Amino acid sequence: MQLGSKSEGQSAKSHNLKFQTKSGLFGEVCKMGEVILARPTTFMNESGKSVGKLVSYYKVKLMDLYMVYDDLDLRLGEYKIQFGKGPKDHNGVNSVVSSLGTDQFWHMRIGVDNRNVRERTPGEEYVLNKFSDQETDVLEGVLERASEELTGVLK
Repeated sequence: MQLGSKSEGQSAKSHNLKFQTKSGLFGEVCKMGEVILARPTTFMNESGKSVGKLVSYYKVKLMDLYMVYDDLDLRLGEYKIQFGKGPKDHNGVNSVVSSLGTDQFWHMRIGVDNRNVRERTPGEEYVLNKFSDQETDVLEGVLERASEELTGVLK
């Protein structure tokens, strides 16, 4: 699913995050002390291409890798941070696992499933839709809570 540019812009500005493109790494990187935030510039299904290069370039131990992604196995507003446990099926995660040769890293799964139970849209169609303003508000709240928990773990 796509989080609207309004939210992305506010989030980056409010935290003064400055991402720099790393073309050879197929991603954008923001360094904050010893923490490196990265977002692939590849298609989601090819995320492993970027993550593999970033992990190698920055010599990231897999125990220190946290991958944040949307998850249709969780309801909108829920999240889970688990080691070595991802969704049942997620092409982006599968690409990263394939690139790294393991799923033994931290998975920060952000729930996005807000589909009507009676008229259930197939997942591959649903994830291409934009979030409504109300859904965006829920996501901003869960991202804030999850970020606070993650910040506590990284200290």
